[in-house]
Amino acid sequence: ELVERGIKHLNKLVVDVTQFSRQKELERSTVDLHESLESSLDLVSERIQEKNAMVEKQFIDREIVGHWDAYQLRQVFVNVIANAVDASQEGAPVRISTDLVSSADSDGQPAKIYARIIIADKGKGMDKATRERIFEPFFSTKKRGTGLGLAIVKQIVEQHGGKISVASEPGEGSQFSIDLPV
Repeated sequence: ELVERGIKHLNKLVVDVTQFSRQKELERSTVDLHESLESSLDLVSERIQEKNAMVEKQFIDREIVGHWDAYQLRQVFVNVIANAVDASQEGAPVRISTDLVSSADSDGQPAKIYARIIIADKGKGMDKATRERIFEPFFSTKKRGTGLGLAIVKQIVEQHGGKISVASEPGEGSQFSIDLPV
């Protein structure tokens, strides 16, 4: 059993390192954000059930469609949602919300519209040192983590022209905010 677990861990490490080092070209298509989030939730449903977690969805009441890579975006959501579930106490809620925000450029360019996805947990939170390193390759707070999950997430979000950030305090849970250009 120990050897099998070790092999699975090494396999995941090899897959993650390969994916991180070989930035995959985006295969953009028209993607409905809420459908992508729903299918991502389906992919982590087993983990959600194991943890007896509740998922609170607060989606904006209009369709959000972007020109994104559906597969890679789902990977982003699955990773961040799974982390939120893992960080949460048994039965604790994980909140997923969507909104549209605009950012005005200071150089006179017209404001850009972004889809904002917030994934929040009520876990133990992170200190400043952890928050500063959370997106670094090979940094992990998990015993069996490869430390590449959030590094890959950041890479994919930035490839889409977006941004990801985290807000967290010890004992207060964590909130990941993802902005994707629409």
